[in-house]
Amino acid sequence: MTTSGSRDFNMDVGEIIEEAFERCGLEVRTGYDARTARRSLNIMFADWANRGLNLWTVKQGTVTLTQGQAQETLTADVVDILEVVLRRSGTDYEVERISRGEYATLPNKSTQGRPSQFYFDRQIDPIINLWSVPENSTDQLICPAYPRCRCPC
Repeated sequence: MTTSGSRDFNMDVGEIIEEAFERCGLEVRTGYDARTARRSLNIMFADWANRGLNLWTVKQGTVTLTQGQAQETLTADVVDILEVVLRRSGTDYEVERISRGEYATLPNKSTQGRPSQFYFDRQIDPIINLWSVPENSTDQLICPAYPRCRCPC
């Protein structure tokens, strides 16, 4: 079987509504169901915008890893990281986010291998702590992140 090589995933509003209903064990039966679901999405997005969670402000960063270096310092404008993938030889691998406590209890933080977990340490210059420690210097972390507000407010 041939594949396109594309990793794009973009659902339209109708598919999102249908998926949400299915996850609740329901079906979209009438146009009214879809209309009220769309209204709920608009209210939710407005709430997110009021909280500053605007998806159009997300910036994607790329960090080339260094063998044997568990910590990578990110630019000071990064507030939070949404998710992280490790790109190795053109293939992306998910890197799981863990808490400070989970990172602290890892018994051997110097084990080298393909990084599978990260702890994001919010500081003036934020740090991403990786486990396992990178085993080569060709891997890259792809990190969509929220930048600090640059508005004159």
